[in-house]
Amino acid sequence: MYELTPVGLYLRGLDRNDENGYYLPIEGIDPAKDIDQATYDDRSVLIPFTGKIRLAKDFINQPRVNVAYQKALAFKTVFDITLKEGQVVGVKDRSWEMEQKRVAIKDCCRFPDKLERILDAFSLDLDLE
Repeated sequence: MYELTPVGLYLRGLDRNDENGYYLPIEGIDPAKDIDQATYDDRSVLIPFTGKIRLAKDFINQPRVNVAYQKALAFKTVFDITLKEGQVVGVKDRSWEMEQKRVAIKDCCRFPDKLERILDAFSLDLDLE
């Protein structure tokens, strides 16, 4: 489990499975072990991630591409968080932009081809939405 705070991105807990039962300590603390997994709880490890994380909430239950996840357009509230070495260096509210794109999609048929719509749904490029 991760937690994003104003300070940075932290690892707070982790469940791991290793077929050989090999589990390294995190911050010098061994995990709690079960028969087939190890659990690291109550951690506070700053993750030195550099890149963007998109957070979205308030799902809009309308017709959508039936895939494992929904694009940002399917949510009312959307933020892009930019991190450098685990530290938050930027926050951009994209909610209004997503609303404008939903309106534009309703006004014209952006995805006439089903395959193109599916490929677009799996795009990892945050700047193309």
